[in-house]
Amino acid sequence: MTDSNKPSLKVLATRVGIVVLVIVVILSIAWHRSQQATSLLHEVQTHVSNRQYEQALTLAQKSNEINATKNAQSWIAYCQELIASEVSFDEGLAAMESGQYEDAISAFEKVTRRDEVLYNDANQRIAEANQKLALTALDEAKVLYQDKDYIAAYQKLDKSINLDKTLEEAQQLKTAYSQAKDKQETQQREEAKKQAHIATKGRMGNYEFGTGPVGIAVTEAKSTSGVNSSYGTYRSATDPNKSHFVWLWINACNGGGSTVHVNPNYFTLSTPDGYTANYNETTFWVNCLDATDVPPDKYISGWLIFFVPKADSYTLHFRGISGAVNKEIVL
Repeated sequence: MTDSNKPSLKVLATRVGIVVLVIVVILSIAWHRSQQATSLLHEVQTHVSNRQYEQALTLAQKSNEINATKNAQSWIAYCQELIASEVSFDEGLAAMESGQYEDAISAFEKVTRRDEVLYNDANQRIAEANQKLALTALDEAKVLYQDKDYIAAYQKLDKSINLDKTLEEAQQLKTAYSQAKDKQETQQREEAKKQAHIATKGRMGNYEFGTGPVGIAVTEAKSTSGVNSSYGTYRSATDPNKSHFVWLWINACNGGGSTVHVNPNYFTLSTPDGYTANYNETTFWVNCLDATDVPPDKYISGWLIFFVPKADSYTLHFRGISGAVNKEIVL
């Protein structure tokens, strides 16, 4: 480039001045926007202090539009939280007025801790709602108790106490209600046990098949403290309160198409806790079940005697060459 083509110092200075001016203008605009956004956030704080959350949210959003900062976004989230908290509080009040105390509690529990005034007010109203629910539960407990539904009555009373531990009447009724509940539960367990016993006894005489063709039925079951033989020999339990002889009249049928072998050695009797016994030697003193080949559609019968601990129920197990069967037994 020739000297004549080089820009003069005056031109260079002008260009530099223009660049500097542009930078200054940009920085000035940015500074003014920052100041404007900061000023709006100050207004946000004022509105929040006056509990004017909607106005505060609008200004916080405007501040963020002018100059997006974490501070502005934090104020937006805070205002939204406070607004939602007020909505929940109002829903709680409406539910309280309509007697929907559980709904009221659910609404009041959504009030944020960051609104200390509203949060404390909400907690007081939760306590009031719990007192209302406690009284309702107490009244329901009394009705159920009069109807002799003692288990449900105690549950309602317990609910009442958990809701309001200062409710003296509920505390005073607790012992009587608890005793009545325990007695009724015992009666229900005994009745359920009795019905299960009857149902099991009714099924014992039905043939039960397992993994093979052999079906097992027990048409008579009894227990004795000792066993007499026809020729005068006698066996007795050392402690009749703990153990006894269980007699089972067993029918074993062949439901298959070929002969099967049934043997007393294939049978055991077990207690619910896992104690298992083979047949006792006294079995051979009575009309016992013999080892026999059983043709198709035929059956054999006889006694097997087991010496076992006393229990509410037993399981008779058949484990033969031709398959296996388990049968529940009650006396």
